[in-house]
Amino acid sequence: MRALALIFVLLLATPLEVAAQALPSGSLAGAQLAGMDLKGANLAGRDLTGANLTGADLTGADLSGADLREAYLRETKLVGANLKGANLGAADLTRGDLSGADLSGANLSRAVLDTARLAKANFSKAFMAGARLVKVLGPDTNFRGAVLSAANLRQAVLTGADFTGADMGGRYLGHPGPGGAIVKGADLSRARLDGVNLRNADLREVVLEGASLTKAQLGHANMTWCRAAGADFTKAAMGYVRGYTCDFQKASFLDADLSLAQFTGADLRWADLRKANLEAADFNQTKLDGAMAAGSEIERLQVNAATGVPKELKAGGQP
Repeated sequence: MRALALIFVLLLATPLEVAAQALPSGSLAGAQLAGMDLKGANLAGRDLTGANLTGADLTGADLSGADLREAYLRETKLVGANLKGANLGAADLTRGDLSGADLSGANLSRAVLDTARLAKANFSKAFMAGARLVKVLGPDTNFRGAVLSAANLRQAVLTGADFTGADMGGRYLGHPGPGGAIVKGADLSRARLDGVNLRNADLREVVLEGASLTKAQLGHANMTWCRAAGADFTKAAMGYVRGYTCDFQKASFLDADLSLAQFTGADLRWADLRKANLEAADFNQTKLDGAMAAGSEIERLQVNAATGVPKELKAGGQP
């Protein structure tokens, strides 16, 4: 009779209730939960270290404070899930769907999120040092105040994302510590990067069209072949930046520090260089038609073979 009663209960229960009943109340470390329907499940604070959740559906689940270190979350659905303060160190979230998920304050150091969907997810103040986000799709994602030093965001699509105050930089050459983030080929158009640390970052071929980088720290960053037309670098620190052949048309460098910057072959037409520090910068072969440069510091500025050089830059430059 008890067996019949249990069968009757299971027949009446929803798939979520059956899945929830199947989970033990203790530790779930190393548990095999692949493909399970766990929508809306309460797993807050649970130990899921090394658990296999490949392809599981955790839509709207509560995983706040959960320990998911080295967990397998490939192709796992975490849409709208609560992962605040969760530990996802070295977890594998390849091709996962984290759209709208809350990962604020979470630990994702060395986590793998390659080709994951992150649209409108919240990674504010998350620790993501050394994480892989290659080719992620994350428009309007929130990375405010996150730590992304030595992270790999190669070819990521993060249009309109918010990196305000994020740390994506590395130590200066010769100093111990993590390297800058690899952002090569990423699309950060219209992104907010105000006050972000991108020192020593790899920004080759990055798209920054219409992005805001006011007061950003970009010293020693490699911006070769970047596309930053209309970007706002007001008061940015860009000493020693390599910006060979970059498109900076109509970009603003108002009151920015471009001392010793390498902008050979760059397109600076209609750019705003007023009050900028251009000391010893290399503007050889640049296009400067229509650029504004009143009040700039131009000692030892190089403008050899540059076109459309404003009179303010000719005065103290080295032809």
